[in-house]
Amino acid sequence: MNPIMEALVTAVLIKCPDDPAEFMMKWLLDQTKYDRGEFGQPVDEAELAKLRTEVEKLKADKAKLEEAVKAAS
Repeated sequence: MNPIMEALVTAVLIKCPDDPAEFMMKWLLDQTKYDRGEFGQPVDEAELAKLRTEVEKLKADKAKLEEAVKAAS
């Protein structure tokens, strides 16, 4: 576990991404010398599209809630 975590942390520190969690997931999925387990399986594109739509809705809901909290302050 240590070698992949060390490489991952190094990549994050070098890139300084805006969304570290998303960067880390993409970085881990791009690694070919490590076993990907279930993430190496074929992707159901319809399910993926559905999940992406849900994520966008949740981001919009989060933004509304943040605005409501800001307005209440």
